[in-house]
Amino acid sequence: MNERGFTSIIKKILPQLRGYKIYNGLVYKSPVDDLLMAITYNSSSNDKNSFYIQYFFIPLFVPTESLHFAFGDRAVPRPGVTGWYYDMPNLTEEIRLSLLAQALPFLNNIKSPGDAARTLKSRSQDNPHIRRAIAFCAAREGNVDEAVRELDQLISSVKIRTNWELEIKETAILLREKLIVGIIEANDQLNSWRSKTIENLKLEKIVQK
Repeated sequence: MNERGFTSIIKKILPQLRGYKIYNGLVYKSPVDDLLMAITYNSSSNDKNSFYIQYFFIPLFVPTESLHFAFGDRAVPRPGVTGWYYDMPNLTEEIRLSLLAQALPFLNNIKSPGDAARTLKSRSQDNPHIRRAIAFCAAREGNVDEAVRELDQLISSVKIRTNWELEIKETAILLREKLIVGIIEANDQLNSWRSKTIENLKLEKIVQK
């Protein structure tokens, strides 16, 4: 699957994906503010005839270098089958049904950073990316006590073995310091990370200023 092929399929079903638009192969819920709610594809590295469809969200105020699917799932043709194939019968219709049944209920249920945090809490919090996102979403909602509590747990639990683990700990410490000073200072820092994430993901044309 390439961007042109995916876009061609999505354009046929986009009228039924109410509130969604497509930009550079990314199907996103509009308008985009603090949360990117999206659907996209990625090719299989093992089979040139197969591809995957991912639905996910990204809190833009969490430092993010590139598009990732950690906060989402795959839209699948049927249980136990995760991949799609170009030669599948009724491919466009099957994708339409899958998005309506799987992707949209998940994405449309998340309307705020608080909703995002609650969704992530249902997942394994052994992943420091998830724990950081929960803490940052709590801070964005203005839930200072909860955010500080989550940040404290993250800071004490994350092990520094790689650069990304160090970055998670450093950003967690920085946000905690800002929260102790005040929510205005914390939001200023979150806004700074939001601007950088938008730049990194090249979302300037679709995100609300």
